[in-house]
Amino acid sequence: MKKYLVMVALTLAIGAAQAQEQPRQGEPKEPPTVEEMARMQADRMKRQLLLGDDQYDRVYKLCLKQAEARQKRMEQMKKEQEEMSQQMKGVLNEMQYERYEQLQSGKMHRRMPARNDRRMWGMRPGAQRDGGMAPAPGRSKGPAIDIKGDPRRNMTIDRTPATAAEEE
Repeated sequence: MKKYLVMVALTLAIGAAQAQEQPRQGEPKEPPTVEEMARMQADRMKRQLLLGDDQYDRVYKLCLKQAEARQKRMEQMKKEQEEMSQQMKGVLNEMQYERYEQLQSGKMHRRMPARNDRRMWGMRPGAQRDGGMAPAPGRSKGPAIDIKGDPRRNMTIDRTPATAAEEE
């Protein structure tokens, strides 16, 4: 009987946990506010730079000022884009303008891959980004370099030790 009650309790707990609304992958996220962006940046700096409370407050104020300026620039750019779109509407025919709108909306979705996506940059997943490429699997050194045409390859080095008699 106890096992049955434990099973029912576990089932109810799991069901309650799954019933909580979770953000879905397909739904667009709401952009963070200026204060949230400044707080995230200041928190990151606090962790990375080991800031004290007084320093954190001053850094937060600076980050807030920067985020507000960035927000104003973004609004100005959006306003300029809308003006450009209205001007283009007067120049282009209907089909051209429709294509122009498609191109403009697609521009926002073409972003650079995340910096931690090592496969995109030709690095193995476990490799460190220390200024160079990770060695290819199966090699102990870096990638092979073809130096056949390199003029430095034709240099000869005299490795015989010089004796005192030869120098005189």
